[in-house]
Amino acid sequence: MAIFQKTRPHPDTTKKHAVTPEELKFLTELQTELNTQDDMGNADPRFWVIKETEETLGSPENYDNKLLLREETVMRSLKDVADYVNENYDGDFSAELHDGCLTLYYDDDDGNGRYSIGSWDDFTGLLDHIDDQDDDGIWSGFRIVYALRRERIVPDTLFLTHADCEKHLRAYGYNYESDAHAFVMTAIRSPRYERLIRILQTVDFDSMLTDLNISTRATHK
Repeated sequence: MAIFQKTRPHPDTTKKHAVTPEELKFLTELQTELNTQDDMGNADPRFWVIKETEETLGSPENYDNKLLLREETVMRSLKDVADYVNENYDGDFSAELHDGCLTLYYDDDDGNGRYSIGSWDDFTGLLDHIDDQDDDGIWSGFRIVYALRRERIVPDTLFLTHADCEKHLRAYGYNYESDAHAFVMTAIRSPRYERLIRILQTVDFDSMLTDLNISTRATHK
């Protein structure tokens, strides 16, 4: 059963003005874009949103990716691990990646210790062993996280045109996941939105702009 909110409309106190040439020019340009942009396989009335893939917490029995975490750093591959170790440790702990195999070098009681990791699963086994031994050494703080991936529509994103959506992504893409992209949808259940789009697509704004310019010139004579 749907939930319906009780609302109380308030008086319309917005100040009105006659349409300006700048506003009509904006509507004319928007109309051209609405009527010529690629429909990307969706029927009118169209709108664009931002779609991305986000990661949520999974479990050893249900996951899409394994991630290695240390503090706020996320490592998704053995190369990420090597880069992190070499950038954040001062000689006592180093890493080397060769032919897809990661070798970790560290100081131990006998001199130089090393640990070879051929796959992500090897790292999982290493960290499980460390957890069992309650290790407080150089491995402390590393942990495996199981992640699920799912696509989602980003809230509070709605654009009338594909170009506007991509313009926003170019300017603010750092706020989204790396695979964020413009995604077209059809507002088939919104008749007033459909009517609004149809008005924007079909009203002769050019003639209105011409009439307004003629009227304006006549007024100045």
